[in-house]
Amino acid sequence: MERLECKCGYDNDILTVTLRGSVDHHNVRPVREEIDRALYQCCAKQVVFDMSGIDFMDSSGLGLILGRYTKITDMGGRMTLRGTSEEIMKIIELAGMEKFIPIEGTPRRP
Repeated sequence: MERLECKCGYDNDILTVTLRGSVDHHNVRPVREEIDRALYQCCAKQVVFDMSGIDFMDSSGLGLILGRYTKITDMGGRMTLRGTSEEIMKIIELAGMEKFIPIEGTPRRP
C-alpha cells in the first residue's frame, strides 16, 4: 500500500489541497477528514486540488473529489482541479466530472 500525502494551505481566500501518492480505498479516509477540517476552519470560497503528484487513483479518489465538491458548493464556494496527469484525466472524463469541475493545467490529448 503506497502512502497518500495531503498538504492544505490557505492564502488569499484560496484553499490549496496538494495530494501526492496513490489515492485508493486503503488511504483515502484520513485525507478526506483532513481536507474537511481545513474546509470548515477557513471557509474558503475557492478550493484548488493540486493533483500533479498523484500517480494512481481508483474510484475512491472520484468519491473524494465529488464529496469535497459537494461540500464546497454547499458552502457557496468553487472548486478547481489542477495538474491532472493524462491517466487521471481519463478516469475523471469517464465519470463525467470535467463537465462541472474546472480543470487547469491538464495535458491535452489529440
